[in-house]
Amino acid sequence: MRLDVDDTLVRIRDAFRAAGFPTVCSTDIDGWLKTHAAYMAPIIAMGCLPPRPARRPGLKFKDAMDLAAAVGEGFAAVRHSGTRLSPLNMRTLDRMPQELRALLLWSAFCTPMARHSLASHSGAAPGEVAALLNELQALGRSVGLPVHSLERLATRVPEALGR
Repeated sequence: MRLDVDDTLVRIRDAFRAAGFPTVCSTDIDGWLKTHAAYMAPIIAMGCLPPRPARRPGLKFKDAMDLAAAVGEGFAAVRHSGTRLSPLNMRTLDRMPQELRALLLWSAFCTPMARHSLASHSGAAPGEVAALLNELQALGRSVGLPVHSLERLATRVPEALGR
């Protein structure tokens, strides 16, 4: 679905910006929502891992590699289904080699803000995360793509484990 960026939307955007929230308007809400799901569902699922001591990074680098692979599979499924990834920063993340994407995600998980944000989201909606991961897997399979990393990550979500 495409929406027009009208004066009302611009005023809303400007209000968010004035409050300190970086905000852009997009006419491609379908692409934005699918991209957001492909990025956030694996990240929130990663929050189902056992917590690490406060003095350690939020993720082991191996887990960051698994996360980068799952995000990459989700992005590929969205792209190959004919939907353009949106916004630009997500297209940039998609174009990165997996190792660089993993390093970026691992670094982000080392920050107190990311740890706090993940802690507040993890476990909040395991049913939704499990459903999104299942949908991403189905989308990937429907266009003939491997989804092994998404499958492995989905097994960590409590909803998938029947908890």
